[in-house]
Amino acid sequence: MVRFVSSWNYAAVHLYGEMTLLPNDETIMALDEMVSNYEPELLIKGDIITDEYRDRLAQGIVGFKIKLTKMLGKQKLGQNRKLVDQAGVVKGLELNETSDVKRLLSYMQKRGIGIG
Repeated sequence: MVRFVSSWNYAAVHLYGEMTLLPNDETIMALDEMVSNYEPELLIKGDIITDEYRDRLAQGIVGFKIKLTKMLGKQKLGQNRKLVDQAGVVKGLELNETSDVKRLLSYMQKRGIGIG
């Protein structure tokens, strides 16, 4: 019997540097920008994320910025797998509708890595 071990494709970046905590108003601005970029549908109806609700959420969020001194990247995208296995991974990723998976597949396709 052949056994398989699950593995996941990923690209990761490790950032090193000097961290500075953001004041509350800058944290709220960053939160607004992230919601606008990643979940704009939440802004269509003003009753989902009201300013009051956002401000309450911000009280539990620690905003920060990093002055980078070093950046390291790593990716494991199935490039060491057989071409037929890579093609199977691509088919599986294409069936997944989540935005993270779509971005991962796009990343792989743009770089020609792990796509068979």
